[in-house]
Amino acid sequence: MTKAEIDQRSHPLQPSWTDSSHHDRFDAIRPLVEGGSVLDIGAGSGHWRPDWFHLLIRSVSDDVVGVELSPEFIAGASERGVELVHGDAQDVRLGRTFDVV
Repeated sequence: MTKAEIDQRSHPLQPSWTDSSHHDRFDAIRPLVEGGSVLDIGAGSGHWRPDWFHLLIRSVSDDVVGVELSPEFIAGASERGVELVHGDAQDVRLGRTFDVV
């Protein structure tokens, strides 16, 4: 299967891992997260990227909670000044609700 065929099969909000920007999919969801409370599951993914999705969400919402399972990703986020909650999306309990998950 070629790269183009793989990219065509992916979800429209999932960028190509080889040559796309997170800005593309962020533009698609921006109206949903702007100004609302957001729970970002897997928030540490891509923490090394200049267009880290979690930071893009935080740029338009003051109420963002990131949950991450990987201690390495949590450490990487912390190095960028972002604190994430360590937990598994299946059983993490935050004691509140969110507008967008």
